[in-house]
Amino acid sequence: MSVNKSTKKGGGRLKEALGILGVLVAAFGIIYGILNIPSCEREEPPHKAEKVWAKVTDTETGITYIECPDGYGPTQVNPERVFMECTEGNSTLKFYEIRDTDTSRFIALKEVNGYTVYRAESVTAPSIRSFTTGTARLYMAGATVPIDYFYTKEAAGGDAELDGTAYINMVVDAFSGGGVSSATGDWGEKNNFSIWLTSKDFPGLYYKVEFKVDVNGAAYLYDRVTEKLVSAPKALVAKIVGPN
Repeated sequence: MSVNKSTKKGGGRLKEALGILGVLVAAFGIIYGILNIPSCEREEPPHKAEKVWAKVTDTETGITYIECPDGYGPTQVNPERVFMECTEGNSTLKFYEIRDTDTSRFIALKEVNGYTVYRAESVTAPSIRSFTTGTARLYMAGATVPIDYFYTKEAAGGDAELDGTAYINMVVDAFSGGGVSSATGDWGEKNNFSIWLTSKDFPGLYYKVEFKVDVNGAAYLYDRVTEKLVSAPKALVAKIVGPN
């Protein structure tokens, strides 16, 4: 009799253990299935929008965005997150989140050759002075990797050799006065650069200024936002292309 009771107890424990094991296996299967759902299925779908000329309205939030000039750009977008989309003709326009930037302020439209920034109507487009530049990146025309940086004293952290405040101020101050109607000649084929100004007040965005030299050797700065052309300060020319 005692042997039978022991056998029954052993069988009960085995069933109990198998039951627990079954529950664990089922739970593991559920967790595994959730983790392997494609990320696009787990994320919220893009907001739907309606576009009229240079304005696009998020139909979910009601925010209307305005297309910005070419001189503004995103330093980096999140390519895996389409924030908003709409149709225009036979095309689907996709708007992306700009990293470190609130989507209620700025978003970026994917174009063939890059991105176009859109700002909310409630946001005032910054001027080159109100942009409060923290650093400046110098690029050769058409390049995507900077060849030099200019840092403000704050960004340089007290390092006198890295402090490029004077050069940043030269770029900004050059546009405070009157400009010139045109260059003295056609643009030359060399010594053409882009300067991307970045700002802690507008993280995720850059403000583009072009540095150009014409065939006669005259150097200029061109504000891509305002389309203003000014003569480049001599000290800045020496810094970028060297003394004549």
